[in-house]
Amino acid sequence: MKNIGVYIFIAVVVIAHGLFFMCLRKSQQPPVAPSDNMESVEPSDASNVGDAVEGGDNGNKIEGAQASVPQTPAVKPGKQDNSSTTKKTEVDSKSNATQGSTTQPKQSNQSKPSAAATAQGGIQPYHAGFFKVAEKDMPATLKNATSPVRSGLVIDLDTNTILWQKDAGGIHPIASLTKLMTALLLMEHLETHPAIALNTMVEVTADDRAYFKKNAINGVYLDKGESYSLREYLMCMMVASANDCAYVVGRYISGGDPAAFVLKMNERAKALGLKDMHFNNANGLPIKSASGRQENTGSALSIAYLALCAMRYSSIMECAGTSYYRLRADKKNPFDVNGTNKLIRSKVEGVNGLKTGYTDGAGYCIVVTCERGGKKRMVLLMGVGGADRGKLRDSIAKQLLEWSYK
Repeated sequence: MKNIGVYIFIAVVVIAHGLFFMCLRKSQQPPVAPSDNMESVEPSDASNVGDAVEGGDNGNKIEGAQASVPQTPAVKPGKQDNSSTTKKTEVDSKSNATQGSTTQPKQSNQSKPSAAATAQGGIQPYHAGFFKVAEKDMPATLKNATSPVRSGLVIDLDTNTILWQKDAGGIHPIASLTKLMTALLLMEHLETHPAIALNTMVEVTADDRAYFKKNAINGVYLDKGESYSLREYLMCMMVASANDCAYVVGRYISGGDPAAFVLKMNERAKALGLKDMHFNNANGLPIKSASGRQENTGSALSIAYLALCAMRYSSIMECAGTSYYRLRADKKNPFDVNGTNKLIRSKVEGVNGLKTGYTDGAGYCIVVTCERGGKKRMVLLMGVGGADRGKLRDSIAKQLLEWSYK
């Protein structure tokens, strides 16, 4: 019995000794540093200067043109206006088929996107080679017709294949194509803020109005004290390219700080892999700076990818496919807004979006999306000159669109 007691005592001492050194080793391990994939960008000077910018608005509901973005779900409906406290999924405007939320595909460790990218819809960052290149033979007359284009693309959206390009990687002013990013950030904001929906009302503040007056910003002539839903702001922004509406959307999303929204725009561009894009504001107007007038900039390739991200949301496509819209319809002085995308207004077959733009520095720009017989195309033009209010740009875009379907 004495021997058994000794053995038990020795065993307890050995076990205690082992546990002590295990704890000691664990306490000496260094802590794991948290990772942070968000790059900070200095906000630019936010004082805008008035410039000639297209205005107009739309009104027909068109089904969104869907394009393939790597590792993303199908086109997302965004938040539907809620008439009660019960949340509803948005219904497709043509088929009335309810679109539910889709499950995000799992990412492998080898291709895992940055935290910034996965936080918003699982969009994989853009990378060289995302767009395949298989340029089609182009008639000499059409090639000559594209000579006024500074930069451009024609893309088969079914396969993300470039059929024609001109200085597609060159960095140029993008004017109101900027609003594609503003619209995208609005929809992503709704996804991460369940208490907010497209029917959420946002008031135009005295500070907003003072900013518009100081910087000669127009659009739909928002006035202090007016309130509109986020859907109405989005509609006017996409249809009429309303600069005042884009400003209010950015100010609202950033909690009242427009400079913080500019920071968010640049961070989102980097998270999407669009390293050549730079934003100074939410609307695309040039700004004053010590070195002169500065424009929002990017390449045709970056704009095309940004457009694909925005096209995932049916609410954006619905607004972008509208040719006429009446604001303040229940007021004494309703405001008729005509769309800036004349290819929609002239009912070019299949055209359903997406965005136009113009400043003196950027020239006339456009992203045209189209679907015919189940085949989807995008035509993107930047820097078309002339004093014809974009007629030459629209003519070239239409010619390239017709050629892409042959």
